[in-house]
Amino acid sequence: MLFSMLYPKIKVIYPFLLSMIFVYTSKLNAAEPNFKIIGFSNDMMGEQLILNYGDKFGRLQSDTTTITDHGFEFKGEIPHSTMMQITLSKGKLKDEKETRIFFVDIGVVHLELSYNNFYAPNIWGSKTDSSFVSFYFQNDSLQKKIYDMMVTLRHINQDSASELEKEIAILKSKKKQNSINFIQYNTNSVAAAYVLMSKIYDWDDSTLQALYYPLKWNVKNTSYGKLVDKRLQVSTGKIAPLFEALTFENKQFSLLKQLKSSKLVMLVFWASWCKPCRQEIPYLKDLFARYSSKGLAVVGIATQDKNDNWKKAIDTDQSTAFIHILDKYTDSTSIDALYSVMPIPTIIVIDEAGTIIYRQLEGNLSELEKLIQQYFLVNE
Repeated sequence: MLFSMLYPKIKVIYPFLLSMIFVYTSKLNAAEPNFKIIGFSNDMMGEQLILNYGDKFGRLQSDTTTITDHGFEFKGEIPHSTMMQITLSKGKLKDEKETRIFFVDIGVVHLELSYNNFYAPNIWGSKTDSSFVSFYFQNDSLQKKIYDMMVTLRHINQDSASELEKEIAILKSKKKQNSINFIQYNTNSVAAAYVLMSKIYDWDDSTLQALYYPLKWNVKNTSYGKLVDKRLQVSTGKIAPLFEALTFENKQFSLLKQLKSSKLVMLVFWASWCKPCRQEIPYLKDLFARYSSKGLAVVGIATQDKNDNWKKAIDTDQSTAFIHILDKYTDSTSIDALYSVMPIPTIIVIDEAGTIIYRQLEGNLSELEKLIQQYFLVNE
């Protein structure tokens, strides 16, 4: 599971599905297929295969075929070299062994499958996959070790846990460096944009910016590159997108008006069902109590939540001093989509000029406090 262990925990399919978020605005016209996968198998006769990929319009395509006469075929239209996922539908293999992701270039790609190598099939004709595959398996191996260690971590004493946590940190650091190296050495490859895209909710703004800008123009112009660019448009130093919404008290909230009356506006993306989000509330309440008189406003934005659960959580957490908004939309018009937020909790701080000065996932509240403290020392 190459890209699992993101917060919250999700499987390898995460970055693949993330790439489907981007929707092309081109006119939906029927067109001739521009890729073909010609497959072979000696031992999988009668098996059904499912191929998932994003077409040229950003729509998720799911095609099915059956292996007959030792062969199979898929074809369709893609905008550029595209990450695809092939799955054995009947589940004869175990866990992730039933699924493989790989790049398909425009043209003809040959794929040889068997029960023994389904997770690592032989692929010909995809230059992008050839550059990606060794990196894929290297990081996948590290991820499996991390996952096994984290499972072990739940069942050992504190002394042993401390050492194991250090080992996990080392492996995570190595995995991250592998990804950075791959992107830096493959600036003309769609695969580099894909790997960077898979990290837009994982890595800090400065790392994303440093890796994105050297990418070649044709790579930036892919659906993966455009997702990275969209995320960077709401990174630190950028102007915060404005929005309006109804609050917990059924009043109209305007970010523009709030910025005119506050020195700092903190957007807290959370949900009633998110345990780490709820664990941060007491700390945020304390920050608000200390700095609200200086001009700090806290706006809680609940995502993918139910109205009753949302209201109950606000009452339970006694956070009614915050401005609360239930982000009811689930498409590109939602506030979390506007700010390219996916994992929660995510905190974004905006200064009175409307500039994003802080953006961070869960787990860095001490850094947040230092920033707020320093800001009010300078701007009193």
